[in-house]
Amino acid sequence: MSERSSAAHDLTAISRLMDLSPKWDMPWEETDFGPILEHQLGAPLSFDGGVVDPALLEQLDRAKEVCKPRIETLAEMLSHDHPPKDLLIAVRLVMKKLARSEDSPIPGEVARSIYFALIAVSMIRHDEPLTSLDRQSIQKGFDWCLAQTWLGADMVVLIRRASAL
Repeated sequence: MSERSSAAHDLTAISRLMDLSPKWDMPWEETDFGPILEHQLGAPLSFDGGVVDPALLEQLDRAKEVCKPRIETLAEMLSHDHPPKDLLIAVRLVMKKLARSEDSPIPGEVARSIYFALIAVSMIRHDEPLTSLDRQSIQKGFDWCLAQTWLGADMVVLIRRASAL
């Protein structure tokens, strides 16, 4: 490699390092998914407006306010006896957006697993999936989730229970 092409390569590498845009061009490893999922489940129930529509974030905040006992995390929502439908729908829509976005701060697979876990909760707690997906598509999503080795035991139980309905 010539000095000139080496310098150009170094500048390209440096510019990638200094890029502060939200786009994630580093591929996730499957071994990252379990720890990322666990972190997301335990993190406060709030989302960055950079990827998600601000109107959807407002809907999410309004839905959180009416819940008793108050739901602070995704894990609390998944285990809540009667999570508000509006909150389930709002978070499901956020996860759908994150699963499809190239700029998502979490892997699409993790967002997709949470998306289907929320559908499972709505089926179990509200006797309806709260989605426009047909039953076959929901089952396909559940089957995909259950095939993931990094999915936590609580989510596996939740999805299996909804799958059996």
